[in-house]
Amino acid sequence: MQTYFITELPVQQYPEDESFVMQNVQILDVTFDGFNWTMTVGNLYNPLSQTLFIINESETLISHYMNKSRYELYDLKPGMMVNVTYGPIMSKSIPFQATALHIEILGIN
Repeated sequence: MQTYFITELPVQQYPEDESFVMQNVQILDVTFDGFNWTMTVGNLYNPLSQTLFIINESETLISHYMNKSRYELYDLKPGMMVNVTYGPIMSKSIPFQATALHIEILGIN
């Protein structure tokens, strides 16, 4: 019987620049559960079109497309239109879940 140590198992590697962008989506909800910030985007009436993004307060960049100034989590409000850049890993749950890398505010719908 052969024993494997965790460091010997193959690990999926992703290129650093591999990310995806969800463009021109509406914020449905922004919540803080005591530990994590989350933002739900998509169509309010179609759960299959919704995505829940986990927002890391210290690592997720929030900016506006016009002035590129940095914004805070408290500036994100339901009804805003945003572009969301996220990493290559997304859960297969409903709603889909991923970690937001950059949120670009486009305006208010």
